[in-house]
This record gives sequence, C-alpha cells and structure tokens, in this order.
Amino acid sequence: VLRTIVLAWVALVFGIGLAMVADVPLAELFGSGSTGYGLMIGAFGAGSVIGSFAGRKLHERNEARALILGTIVMGATTAGIALSPWFPPVLALLLVCGAADAVIMIADRSIQQRRTPDAVRSRVVGASEAMIDIALSIGFVLGGPAVAALGPRATYAIGGACGLLGAAVLAVVAAWFIYARRRQACASDTACATVGPARRAPIWLVFASAIVLLALIWQPWIESLLLRLMR
Repeated sequence: VLRTIVLAWVALVFGIGLAMVADVPLAELFGSGSTGYGLMIGAFGAGSVIGSFAGRKLHERNEARALILGTIVMGATTAGIALSPWFPPVLALLLVCGAADAVIMIADRSIQQRRTPDAVRSRVVGASEAMIDIALSIGFVLGGPAVAALGPRATYAIGGACGLLGAAVLAVVAAWFIYARRRQACASDTACATVGPARRAPIWLVFASAIVLLALIWQPWIESLLLRLMR
C-alpha cells in the first residue's frame, strides 16, 4: 500500500513541478503579470489552509477514499486551469487545488504512520520523501523546456494528466485490495457468498489495471518504439 501511495505521489508531484514552472508564463499569457502570479500562489495557499481543517474529519475508515478523491481533484483542477479562457476561474481552480493538496497530505501522513512499524518509520518516511523530491526536481528541470516548446497551457494540461494518472494507480490498487479482502472474507463464511464480489469484478479490475499500466509505460517505451517503427 505504501509503495502504491509513493508511486502515485511521484506522478502527482512531477506534474506539480511542471505546472509550477508554467505559473509565471501563464500569468503573463493572461496579461496579469506579477500581480496575477502573486494571486495564483496566494489562491493555492489559501486553499491549503482551508483544506487543512479537513484533518479533523479524517479517520482510518475514510482516509484512503480522501486520498484517492483528493488526487483526482488535484489532477482535474490542474487540467482545468489549462482549459480556462479567463483568469478568475484559474484562481478559483487553484483554491480548490490547494484544498485538495492539504487533504491528501493529511491522509497520506496518517496512513503512512499507521502502517509503518516504529522501528523503520524514519527510514520509510525518508525514502518516500526522497523519491517525491526527486520527482518534483525532475518536473522543475523539464518544466522549462516544456513551456518553451508547448506553452504554459499545454504544460499545465500535462501536469493535470500526471495527477489523474496517480489517482488511477491508487484507485486500481485500492479496488484490488477491496476485492481480495471481500473474497477472503466470503471464502471463510458461506453466508457471505451472496454479498461477495461480483463474478465480473476481476475482469473489470484486470481491464483497469491494463489501462493504467499502458499509461505508465506509454511515454518511455511504447511511444518511442512506435516512432522508430514509423521512420
């Protein structure tokens, strides 16, 4: 579970790194300059403060759901910024994005602390933070060339797609986990057979897993292979 969360975070923060580099060019695209850039950063920060209050409502039963939904919201709002023709909706979307960011950070820390033994918690946290920081740094490095080649809107769209990909990874793994847990519970209790997982559930899970896997390997492997074959 922790590996899956870190993998989703890597995809998400890579997209965030791309989008952060595109903030200033996007503000200039709307003609708002440094004032607009300040409003964009302030909107995200205000959203983070608002989202932090959700920590009082999160507990063991809803943390995983909050993590998945928050990641979806972050990806969707980041992609939505790329599609906005006006500047005020950008600020509103950044406000929501900041709130979602705070929610998933709280949920992630809670799950990580609960599932990690005391003896290795510092090592697990250190390793996960290192991977996340590396992904963010790569996003920063590639953000400049991406903005120069594609423009700030397309860069934001790529960042949103990375966030949605992270959400897809979380959702598919969570679905497999729920399916396995229900199947195990119903296998030991014949009275549970009528409320166990549907027969089609593994088919849909395999299909969803294949889609997510294809998305993960498309850019580094499949797309480059197709380009070589088309030459």
